Amino acid sequence: LCAGMEDWERALTTDFLGYTTPAWKIFGFMFRNVIKCDACGKVTRSLPNPINRLQVPMVGSSNLALKELIENDLRDEPLRDNDRCGDDKWQENNSGCGTRNCRSIGKAILWWPDVLVVHLKRFEPNATRTGFRKIDRPVCYGKNLQVLDSPEYTLRAIVMHHGSYGHGHYTACVRTEEDKWILCDDAQRPKPMIEAQVFPQQRDSLIYSKAYIFFYEHLAARNTRAHHPQKRRAART
Repeated sequence: LCAGMEDWERALTTDFLGYTTPAWKIFGFMFRNVIKCDACGKVTRSLPNPINRLQVPMVGSSNLALKELIENDLRDEPLRDNDRCGDDKWQENNSGCGTRNCRSIGKAILWWPDVLVVHLKRFEPNATRTGFRKIDRPVCYGKNLQVLDSPEYTLRAIVMHHGSYGHGHYTACVRTEEDKWILCDDAQRPKPMIEAQVFPQQRDSLIYSKAYIFFYEHLAARNTRAHHPQKRRAART
C-alpha cells in the first residue's frame, strides 16, 4: 500500500501535470489533508488531491475579509463525533494511541496555481431545509492577496451574483492587460470602471455584497508573461 501511495504521489507531481488540459496548467493545484493527534503526536497525511479552486465558507464576524476567510478554511479544526486515533482504515500501519476526540485536521497546499480561483459559498440551506437562501453579507478584498505560505497574487477579475438563489444574474469586473477595469454585463455594452469602484472605501458598497468568485493571478507568472511571452508559453508545454 505504501509503495502504491508513493507511485501515485509521484504521478500526481510529475506525469500528471504533463497530460492534462491547458486550463489545469493555469488553475490547477494540489492539497492534502493532514490529521494530527494532540495526545501522541501522530501525523496522518492523505494522498494529494487535485483541485481548481478554493471554495470558502462565509463564517465569522460581521466584518468579513477574503484573506481571513481563506486562512480560516485552511487552518486546523478539531475532529469530533467519537473520532479515535488509529482508526484510519486506508493506512497500512494503522497504529495509534486510541485516544478519542483528540485529533485535528487541516489542509496543506502542495503547490499554488498561476491563477487562484476563490469561490465564496454564498448559498446555504434555508431554515426549513427545503431549499437554499443567498448570503448577502459583504466581503472585503484587496488588489493583492497573500495567504499563509502562498505566493503573492493580484486581482484580475470578480464575478458578481445579483438576485436570489435560482433567480440571479451574473456580471463581472475584469482587469485588462493595460490595468484598466471594465464592467461586463450581457444586458448592456461593456463599461469602463475606475479603481475606486472596484475597491470602494465603504464596507456597505454593493460590490462587496455581490462578489461571488475571484480570480487572482500569481504576480511572478504575470510578470514573466508580460516580459517573456514566448518563454512562458514554452514553459507550459
